Amino acid sequence: MTKVLRDPDGSFERLLAEYERRIEALERRSVGGGMTVIEEKVLAADGPIDFTGIPSNFRALKLIASTKLDAAGDASNLWGWLNNDQAANYWYSLLQGSGGVASAGSGGGVTNGMLLGYQVNQTGASDLGATEATIFQYSAPKNTVSLGGGSAIAGAANIIRQSTGLWNNTAVVNRLQLKGDAATTFKAGSWAILLGIGRL
Repeated sequence: MTKVLRDPDGSFERLLAEYERRIEALERRSVGGGMTVIEEKVLAADGPIDFTGIPSNFRALKLIASTKLDAAGDASNLWGWLNNDQAANYWYSLLQGSGGVASAGSGGGVTNGMLLGYQVNQTGASDLGATEATIFQYSAPKNTVSLGGGSAIAGAANIIRQSTGLWNNTAVVNRLQLKGDAATTFKAGSWAILLGIGRL
């Protein structure tokens, strides 16, 4: 015997329509934009900051970091080796200023890594180095490009910088190892967050 389900007042139909609307909204949100935390690293002791196993299903990556090195001088660059490539495959350009005068710089075929931002050296507990960089084309068969900004407040230095970097390699990026001009060990209290932007 076949039973016929009836919905005389349309309440079930309205509930089903609302359910489908919410599902579509969630799908649009996951496909559209927004950022997803891939990994957060906070150093309780001196050590490296190394992101491994980076998923390839985002449109771009964003790095937000506040790092400190035990090195000479007030501040130093924040670089990133991609896929542990330490060969001369990186290019960069930058514009920075402290006060009213800006200066520019560039370089090619360097081994330091992709230029991401700026950081302070261990000169005082209140010193701050801040970096925010976006990494484009990391999961596409194209050269990976970064657009970053950073500042360093240390001692007498108060520097603001905008920079770009390029990795002359078309491999999919699955590892990002942060470093200074020479050192790869950061001071305790340094932290970095890697996020994925959008979805492929």
